[in-house]
Amino acid sequence: MSRLKKSKLISQISIAAQIVDGSIKIDSIEEFENILKLFPDDPELHRVYSDLLIKKKMSDASAQSYGKAARLFIDSGMMLQAIVSKSLQWKIIPPADLNEARYFFSELKKGSYHESPLNTFFNQLSYPAMLALLYSFVKVRLPAGKIVKKNGEGENELFFIVSGALRETTFQPVKTDQEMLYKKLNFNLSENDFFGNIYPFEEEKLSQSYIEAITEVELVKVSKENLKKICRKYRDVEQGIIHLYKARSGSEPRNMQRRDRKGDRHPMPVKLNLRINTDPSGNNPLMLDGYSKDISIGGICVVLDEMEAANSAFVRSIKNSRVQVSLPSEAMALNVFGTIIWSKEVRFEAEKTYIIGIQFEEMSPKLRGMVFAFADSICSRS
Repeated sequence: MSRLKKSKLISQISIAAQIVDGSIKIDSIEEFENILKLFPDDPELHRVYSDLLIKKKMSDASAQSYGKAARLFIDSGMMLQAIVSKSLQWKIIPPADLNEARYFFSELKKGSYHESPLNTFFNQLSYPAMLALLYSFVKVRLPAGKIVKKNGEGENELFFIVSGALRETTFQPVKTDQEMLYKKLNFNLSENDFFGNIYPFEEEKLSQSYIEAITEVELVKVSKENLKKICRKYRDVEQGIIHLYKARSGSEPRNMQRRDRKGDRHPMPVKLNLRINTDPSGNNPLMLDGYSKDISIGGICVVLDEMEAANSAFVRSIKNSRVQVSLPSEAMALNVFGTIIWSKEVRFEAEKTYIIGIQFEEMSPKLRGMVFAFADSICSRS
């Protein structure tokens, strides 16, 4: 792999993020469970794992996993994603009684969320109104490049963006002395945004834009007819929808929003030295370099730098090996010990490389804090 391609890979790749967005597919439950050992508190990974369990027809396990994802989403300040995960759990195993449902909504409202029209909308709903809306959700997953809505189509559904990015294109009329011209405008829509011009309900509206998925996206939608029924019963839903549209009409043009989350996955690439003991005696350790954007309390995923040494037999040979991870800086190096529990070949611009997952040994809270502080100090100087 050329130095330029390697640099591009290192700057872009986050293994956990690529598993979430579908760039890296994991179809083995055992493999995915190893990834969760590295990132035990990542709600998005638990959500993808839940979907895999559904695919494998493991309904009870998937319901439990969706429930865990919902709790982790609340902790991460992601309200819509928590609601959707809980709705998927309850579609498999409905709540045992009203107290179970009330408890979830009580915990949901205790969460800490950034200010946004959608978070305000959900947060002001009463318990029965929220439950009615949740049960009306229809999940939609679309690939990149898919047209979600075309100009001139009837507006019959309200969409909430759970994950991914879309582009909305509109044509604004501009009158000149000679003729009426139309200026093309693009807006980016991302998770926690919404679209669908369905209010007031009594008006029949046609779409004034077309919307295309930029990445793979997950949406939940509610039909206009179902919303009308819910609003007739729960006035706070209709008031919330009115405020949603008011907030959007008064906002600046929408751009991609970076999520503000409480998760502890490290966002920047960090260079690492690995000392891998393939021999139990510790003799003749294998010395490799790598980079990572994924450091968590459970472990780390590393993109190997020494590509000439990496092949299928090599990667298989180091699995379950004990490893010393060294985070070097100008003055010193911090060493953390762990075990290689996962490995995978990935392709980047028609070339392949390998990634390995390392589960850390139990660390004291002080050492754990030092690891993240040390990584931060390295990144701030890069």
